[in-house]
Amino acid sequence: MNRPVIILSILVVVLGAVVLRLTLFESVADESLESASQVGDGAREARRELEALKSRMGRLEQERDLARKDLQAERRRAAELDRALQKARQALAASKASLADDAKGRTERLAKVKSSIDALRGKGMETLVRSGAIGSIVGDLKALGPEGLKAVTDLLESEDSDDRLLAATILMSMDDPAAVEPLEKVAMSDDNELVAAMASQALMRMDNKTVVPALAKLMTSSKHDGVRVNAMYGLVRHDDPRGINATIDFLNDENAPAAMKRALGQGLLLLSNASALPAVDLVGERSSVRTNPQLSRMLVDYYGRVHNNAARDRLQSLLASGDLPSSTQDRVNQLLSGW
Repeated sequence: MNRPVIILSILVVVLGAVVLRLTLFESVADESLESASQVGDGAREARRELEALKSRMGRLEQERDLARKDLQAERRRAAELDRALQKARQALAASKASLADDAKGRTERLAKVKSSIDALRGKGMETLVRSGAIGSIVGDLKALGPEGLKAVTDLLESEDSDDRLLAATILMSMDDPAAVEPLEKVAMSDDNELVAAMASQALMRMDNKTVVPALAKLMTSSKHDGVRVNAMYGLVRHDDPRGINATIDFLNDENAPAAMKRALGQGLLLLSNASALPAVDLVGERSSVRTNPQLSRMLVDYYGRVHNNAARDRLQSLLASGDLPSSTQDRVNQLLSGW
C-alpha cells in the first residue's frame, strides 16, 4: 500500500476517535448539567422548608410565652382568690362569734328588762312617774327592737288592770308605730276607762302618721269620753281636718264636760301648727284664759310660734283688749317688735 493511503487511513481513524470522544463528553456534560440543576432545585426547596419551620417555631415560641404569661396570671389570680377566701372565712367566723355574743347579750338584756318591768308592777302610777323608773328602761326596750316591744305589749293582755296601765304608760314613752294596733285594741275595748285613756294618750303622742286611722276610729267609736278627746287632740296634732272640726264642735258644746274642755284647750296652747288656729281662738276667747298669767302667756306664745299674719292680728287684738296681765302684755310687745 502506498504511503499517502496509509496516512489518510490513520487520519480517518484518529478523526473518528476524536469525534467519538467529543460525543461521549457532550453526553456526560449534559447529564452533569441536568444533575446540577436538580440539586439546585432541591436546595431551594429545602431552604423554603427550613424557613417555614423557623417561622412556625417562632410562632410556637410566641404562643408558649403567652401561655406562660397566662399561666402566671392565673396563678396570681388563684392566689388572690385564696387570700380573699381566707379573709371571707375569717370575717364569717368573726361575724358568727359576734352574732353569738350579740344574741347572748340581747338575751341577757331582755331578761334584765323583764325583771325591771316586773319590779315596777303594783307600784302605782304616781310613784312610777315621780321616780322616773319608767324612763330608765325605755332605752333598753328600744334597743331590743321587736323583742323589747313584745315584752311590753304582752303586758297589755294581762288580766290585771294595773299591769295594762303600766304597759300603756311605757308605750307612751317608746313612741313606736308598731304598737299602734295593740294600743288601739286596748283603747277601744278595755272596760277600765283609765287604762283605755292611757292607751289612747300613747297613740295621741305618736308623731308617726300611721297612727291617724286608729285615732280617727277611736274619736268616733270609743265608749269613753277621755279616749275620744285624746283621739281628737291627736288628729289636730297631725293637721287632720276631722280632728280640728270635732275639736271646734266639742269646745262649742255647752254640754261637754268642762274639765275635759279645759284639758283639751290647754293642750291646744302647746301646739305649733297653724291649722289649729280656729280652735285656739275659741280657747283664747275665755276670760279665764286671757286673765290668767300662765294660760295667757301660753296663748300668746302659740301665736308667736305660728308667726303668720293671722297670728299677728290675734296678738294685736289681745293687746288692745286690755285684760291681759302685765307680764303677758310685755310678752306680746316683745313678739310684735320682732315680727
